[in-house]
Amino acid sequence: MTLRIAPVLVALISSLGVAPAAFAHAEPAFIEPAEGLVLTEPPDQVRIFYRERVEGEYLRVYDQQSNRVDEKDARVRGPVEDPEIDIEHEAVYEVGLEELGAGTYTVEYRVTSEDGHAHGHSYRFRVLGSEEAGLPTMGQTSVGSHEGHDHQGHQRGATPETGGPELRSLLVVLVATALVVFAAVVMVASRPSR
Repeated sequence: MTLRIAPVLVALISSLGVAPAAFAHAEPAFIEPAEGLVLTEPPDQVRIFYRERVEGEYLRVYDQQSNRVDEKDARVRGPVEDPEIDIEHEAVYEVGLEELGAGTYTVEYRVTSEDGHAHGHSYRFRVLGSEEAGLPTMGQTSVGSHEGHDHQGHQRGATPETGGPELRSLLVVLVATALVVFAAVVMVASRPSR
């Protein structure tokens, strides 16, 4: 019996270390300006923060008429020293912006993580016009609730509590473990009795 369970235990133990890495994706930890954010003042750049090193494929910003309004200088750099950014990160994908007027803007980006997984997304933010800017805000407000944003309107990345990549990796490990245990039980139960 011990010899039959040994391979199953080896598979179980090795799956615990491999499963999270095999399903990891380079998802943002933090974005500014955040998705759905309404700003009273236009931003001068878009920054996307990652907890791992990434390689940028593209980062573009468009106005409502589909004209590019970024400075076409997208770049990935290492961690930034910014007292306003209190999240751990390994890389920042950023692009400068032309002077933006009132309107809705679309950000499109795609990166590849060190292990080759690609992640892309698009989202919108809005800049208020002068007639709208008289709203009682502190420079930025979120469309709808403030959930998922810090006090400055930056979008926080998903955490285990909100169903981010860490939770998905944990679920993959749990499912893999359950399958291995099930296979072990079936093997032990189906062996002929002596």
